[in-house]
Amino acid sequence: MPDVRLSISFAFAALACAPPTHREVQAGPALARLRLPTSAERLATFSGSEGTRLGISVLALPDLDGDRRAELAAGALPGATDAGRTQAELVLFGSREYAALWRLPSPGGRVPGRFAERSTVVTDVDGDGQADLAVSDWSAEHGRGAVEIRGSKDGRRLMRIEGMAPFERGLGAGLAAAGDIDGDGAGDLAVALVDGRGRFVSGRNGAVLGEFHGAPLGLTGDLDGDGRRDLLVFDGVPRDGALRWPETSLGARVLSTPSGAALLELVPAEEVLALEAHGPAGDLDGDGFLDWTAAYRPAGGDENDFVPGARERLLISISGRSGRQLSVARLRLGDRGRMHLVTAAGDVDGDGARDVLAAWHLEVGEQLGFAEIVRGRDGVTLHQLSSANWSFATSACVVPDWNGDGRNELALGEPLSCEEGREAGRVHVIAFPARP
Repeated sequence: MPDVRLSISFAFAALACAPPTHREVQAGPALARLRLPTSAERLATFSGSEGTRLGISVLALPDLDGDRRAELAAGALPGATDAGRTQAELVLFGSREYAALWRLPSPGGRVPGRFAERSTVVTDVDGDGQADLAVSDWSAEHGRGAVEIRGSKDGRRLMRIEGMAPFERGLGAGLAAAGDIDGDGAGDLAVALVDGRGRFVSGRNGAVLGEFHGAPLGLTGDLDGDGRRDLLVFDGVPRDGALRWPETSLGARVLSTPSGAALLELVPAEEVLALEAHGPAGDLDGDGFLDWTAAYRPAGGDENDFVPGARERLLISISGRSGRQLSVARLRLGDRGRMHLVTAAGDVDGDGARDVLAAWHLEVGEQLGFAEIVRGRDGVTLHQLSSANWSFATSACVVPDWNGDGRNELALGEPLSCEEGREAGRVHVIAFPARP
């Protein structure tokens, strides 16, 4: 096993009374710099050891330990300063004891890679009655990339597909569940290369079921009425390792599975200059289809990337069923910075409608990270969170009700939560028990 140890600190413990489990993890000072509104509560923080960028990805899985609550998987990459000692891995934390149920090390051993940077839940592949897990390693196999399906109970390998030599690069740079396309009872996948070429593959044997172009985001409703759920894709290549998206792409599309035929274009009605972050937003308007939200730099401004000063971003939500614009929110960045994540936040305020998480960081002075939760139906800000680390909320997922209050929580990754030059990532589980 890799030398990656984890400490867990809980929200109900005073910071001064919550020492790390060993000398490499010093969570107290960093947690003191995590700023939450009075309407939010930190349930737990999982902290990685030195050289471990825990939180590069987060993913909720169905209940595995019998407490009827979801489990939490977090990806960890070797830090740039310690790549020779640690290796990439995926850690599954149980909701009962907040302890690691299993750790899945990179098949590449100690060779640095991008293993577990992207993952998704797939319909039961091994027939044990539990949903399974697809994990990407898009820099493996000398850059060709690979995707593995692993059993959720113990992490054992069920299937592996690799990029085809010599022309394919970065298989798994885009990854999403595709439902059971071929009707064999096992979940299938939508996987994409770094150049945006993608294909539907069987989760049971890796057979190619169809092709498409774009970065897969998730399954939506059956728009074309063929009896299969369709796929929402970003109209461009997957995000690169620097969390950037191509400047030429501004919209998304809904594709038929498995043919890849375009059914619907999702583009903003506002005049925009460039897209900085985007993601699936959940079903914001309650029509049974996955909607899409993106953060744009507005057109017509005089913003200069080399000049400090406040700036604005447009957060636009678009229907995945009709393509109409659902809401527009204006986010204020206090200084020069960049949006790095937009994704679903579940129903945070308990009004029965889905909300959206938007996160960004500042690139001048103290490089702070911010997250804002916006009501999906009208763009009203519900909560604002921040941390003294720029990587705060570079990954996030909805966690179904860990504290038993009937509401979902959010897991927020902070993979580069550096303190005095250290690299020890964290994952925070945040609850919102009070109305904003």
